[in-house]
Amino acid sequence: MAASIHVVGAGNLGATVASALGSIVRPPVVTLILRNQERLAQYVQNDQVLTVIKQGQGPNRKTIPAVVAGVAEGRDMQIANLVVGTKVPQTIPALTKLAPLMGRDTNVLFLQNGMGLYEKLCEQIWTNPSVRPNLIFSTSTHGVKTVLDTPFTYNHSGIGDLKVSLIPRDSSDKTEENPLVKLLVDTDLNTVPLPYSEFFIAQFEKLVVNSCMNAISAVFTAYNSELLQLAGLDEFLFNIISENINVFKTHIARAEIPISIPQNRLDEYYFNVKANIDHIKFLINQNATSTTSMVQDIEALRDTEIDNINGYIVSLAKQYDIPTPYNQIFISLVKSKLSLKRFRRGQA
Repeated sequence: MAASIHVVGAGNLGATVASALGSIVRPPVVTLILRNQERLAQYVQNDQVLTVIKQGQGPNRKTIPAVVAGVAEGRDMQIANLVVGTKVPQTIPALTKLAPLMGRDTNVLFLQNGMGLYEKLCEQIWTNPSVRPNLIFSTSTHGVKTVLDTPFTYNHSGIGDLKVSLIPRDSSDKTEENPLVKLLVDTDLNTVPLPYSEFFIAQFEKLVVNSCMNAISAVFTAYNSELLQLAGLDEFLFNIISENINVFKTHIARAEIPISIPQNRLDEYYFNVKANIDHIKFLINQNATSTTSMVQDIEALRDTEIDNINGYIVSLAKQYDIPTPYNQIFISLVKSKLSLKRFRRGQA
């Protein structure tokens, strides 16, 4: 019997993962959970087809059935596997509704940017560890953009990888042995299972990228390739990255977080400002024709994930009395950009 996977939040990355899962040799039964009847009607009008255009290939069209969130809650069903592609501000409300359909054996994959979500899930939804599902977190370097004026169509122009890690309940829990992770490994998403002691650093690496690329591109409404034309780019990158490294080195030491990566590797690469700048510029070139999700959110007048990216750095820094002026100013600039756009469009 084929595995069953539900996907809530069929945005850029969520739709790409849903399509990839539906394209493997022995595909699971994939079902989208859409936010309302209007969105479902639009999807039905599109023949319930997701189209992902991958770089160097033709369009991959997959017929994937869908239900509305409210209808899903009312059904006599259990969710065995869930992929969560909603933005962080919508994740807690979405999972609060779906939590009764999940149990301890449910596998939940999170595709969100930023850090700090695990703590929120434990505080607000699954306060009892004995009924908490298997929680799998991820970071992705894939670049995906919605194709304008073409419903449910996504341009997968930046081919990267998907690092995933299961939060272990005990020492016997292995990320690579999780059933949902095994299915992801079978896709063309270049899925890399990691133990959490390595994944924590991968999360930090992605947080550094997002705190720079998302925030800077959002303020200037820039395509990724245009970031390289900013006269102040190197200054922005140097100062944001320096703040991030200072905060995380302190946090790892004070909180005694176990890290399995050798110290010399941490110092030479992950905690090296120049190495991070080079990595970000490589990703800018790799995803040159894309825009970041934060640019897309502001253009659509949606709340951004700035509080879970740069905001996470700032909140962590406050615990250790570390100043983070560059992160703070970019938070203010992004929020001001969004509020001004909403005012101009009459949605303030």
